[in-house]
Amino acid sequence: MDLESLNKRSLVKGPKKHIKKIKELPQGIAYRISSAEVTSGQFGESIILNLADGQAVYLPNRVTEVYKRNLAFFARRNTQ
Repeated sequence: MDLESLNKRSLVKGPKKHIKKIKELPQGIAYRISSAEVTSGQFGESIILNLADGQAVYLPNRVTEVYKRNLAFFARRNTQ
């Protein structure tokens, strides 16, 4: 499934964002994460990071389980 199809099927709530692959972001730039969420798709669960600049990024499946354990940490940091 290509990224265009994923964007159409996205379960992200609110206004539709164009979701990119993480490798599409320029390297060497710090991105502030405004929120993170677990979504379910055709290939299982994955993480979408919503960046402060309005972009949204899918994380690779290999980091989903590790990141899911740390979602509460990131949620606490964003409310402080």
